[in-house]
Amino acid sequence: WALRLGSFLFLRVTSSGGDDRFDAIKPDFLRFLLTWIIQGLWVFLTAYPVFIANATRGSGDFGAVAVVGLVIWVLGFGIEVVADRQKSTWRKDPANRGKFIEYGLWYYSRHPNYLG
Repeated sequence: WALRLGSFLFLRVTSSGGDDRFDAIKPDFLRFLLTWIIQGLWVFLTAYPVFIANATRGSGDFGAVAVVGLVIWVLGFGIEVVADRQKSTWRKDPANRGKFIEYGLWYYSRHPNYLG
């Protein structure tokens, strides 16, 4: 997932020449740093249950719960990939400048990283 999101963001920044989302806070180092610290804290907090699960000794069986979890993860990953692709294709059309996408998975999820 991190590879998918990282490569998506890298390709977006290299094709557009920058990331407008941070332009307003870049001049203020502490505000810019806080943005990254909060994101890092969020990643740690959401990953912490996995750290705990991996640190405990268990049977290691890949049971029904694990299969359900894997299916949910694959479905979510697929939603993110399709939605991001739909929005990227939509944004390439100059007629859509200044508009918001109103079809496909992106329209329903707004932010596929939260839905997927």
